[in-house]
Amino acid sequence: ATALLVGVLVGSGVARNDQAAATAVPARPAAPETALLAPGETAAPLVPVQPAQPVQPSESARQYPVADPVSISIPEMGIDQYLIGLRVSPDGTMQPPAEWDDIGWWAKGPAPGESGGAVIAGHVNGGGEPAVFSELPELPDGAEIVIDRSDGTTATYQVTSREQFPKDDFPDDLVYTFEGPSQLHLVTCGGQFDDSDGHYEDNIVVFAELVSDTASDSAA
Repeated sequence: ATALLVGVLVGSGVARNDQAAATAVPARPAAPETALLAPGETAAPLVPVQPAQPVQPSESARQYPVADPVSISIPEMGIDQYLIGLRVSPDGTMQPPAEWDDIGWWAKGPAPGESGGAVIAGHVNGGGEPAVFSELPELPDGAEIVIDRSDGTTATYQVTSREQFPKDDFPDDLVYTFEGPSQLHLVTCGGQFDDSDGHYEDNIVVFAELVSDTASDSAA
């Protein structure tokens, strides 16, 4: 059974050699005025997900080589902050960010700009208050998402759709993929809150497609 993403980890622009980096101090966006939890409910932690294990593509299959991402900007949500790296545990689960206002990317998957889906995840609420991705389920089509990389290049995406999936039927092969055009897959919790186990029943995935990338100029 799958659910949401990934695990805690390290610092800005985590290298995909799985070495820990210095912890980044993200800029905190202003908290939205309304929470997604009902009064008296406690925040639900993200439930780990088992990412699919696709075969790594050859370098020739990649759209072009890119540096690791270091920050994300979503103007529609008032977000402009560092990214942390999210690693897969020995048991194959990707653990969520440790802090409610951290945003992380699947550091063993495609980087933004490479072929396939770069998975970016965050919490919808924490401690009964809105967390960094509290507004993600309402992010409209056409909204801009900008990823800055460690080498100064920038990838810009636009939201194309959003889907809600039951955690016990999460589409690993769709979300965790190395194939196809470069996309962002932004993941958080959603749906009904189950008081019996303290978790949301579903995941929200926002899909965004690459519309421009300054790294392509140097790769041409």
